[in-house]
Amino acid sequence: MLTTLTAYVSKGTQVWDNQALESFFLNDVREGECILYLWQNQHTVVIGRNQNAWNECAVDDLERSGGKLARRLSGGGAVYHDLGNLNFTFLMHSQYYDVKKQSGVILDAVRAMNIDAKMSGRNDLTVDGKKFSGHAYYRTGNRSFHHGTIMLEIDIARLSSFLTVSKPKLEKYSVQSVKSRVINLRDLNPDLNVHCVEEQLMSSFSDVYGLPLDIFPEKRFDHNVIDKERLKFADWDWRYGSRANFPEKSADRFSWGEVEIGYHVQQGALTNVVLYSDGMDADFLSEIPAQLEGCRYTKQALVDRLMMIETRTNQERMILKDIGSLF
Repeated sequence: MLTTLTAYVSKGTQVWDNQALESFFLNDVREGECILYLWQNQHTVVIGRNQNAWNECAVDDLERSGGKLARRLSGGGAVYHDLGNLNFTFLMHSQYYDVKKQSGVILDAVRAMNIDAKMSGRNDLTVDGKKFSGHAYYRTGNRSFHHGTIMLEIDIARLSSFLTVSKPKLEKYSVQSVKSRVINLRDLNPDLNVHCVEEQLMSSFSDVYGLPLDIFPEKRFDHNVIDKERLKFADWDWRYGSRANFPEKSADRFSWGEVEIGYHVQQGALTNVVLYSDGMDADFLSEIPAQLEGCRYTKQALVDRLMMIETRTNQERMILKDIGSLF
């Protein structure tokens, strides 16, 4: 059972520094401990693990304006961060992982600030049908994290100018633009600020779990490890990946997310296979290109090759079936 709650509020606003801290916490979290990490990034677009940077973000405009592009470990879609946004991460050993309870901390905190928030599906928290918090998830070995955004007073004009949301996704939510989907909490309660939301989140963290809260001690930080993690997240190849043009492409939107597969066909077999997706099953989706590499370019051969991938859940089996339908 969980016996220890620990919290840490980042002092910096540089995205790769904050990602490095998140990765450090994931590897450092102890048995029976849950860490709540709160952090902010200045003028940043963060894309999901398997997304195509140029499809999701107006990259050139972002860079000209002094913004940063980051890629996270988890799946899901692209988000815009500025100092009107507060990020949270819950980190723990996987046997204590409970999305509903973790989301309940955010809901409890927002409701304590006189805002009637609700959970919408698996990934969003909303008020009156508009999203103020989007979530994503990651697991490695026996450790997991659940992270997301809380929009207090984010610059929605900048958000909509840097994020290039696909038409199918907008149609899914029956809206004309990303502006129509989101809301700032300060529009509902003008007295809010980042500090008071941080304090309320820590209070709700303790209340929901029924345990006292400790502050993560500085002596536990290993700055050599953190520095190495920062280099990984700042690396151009990690953040941008390939921008190659593929003569063959297949794309569609399914219940679990959008997917696009690009590839070449040489001597009747697939080569240079890439997969882009906002699906939440980031690690599983990232296995698929290597599995298809070198496969004969016939539907049956491709489906048979996909079925060779080990699955653990009905969701993963559905993903393989849907991707097989693209060919």
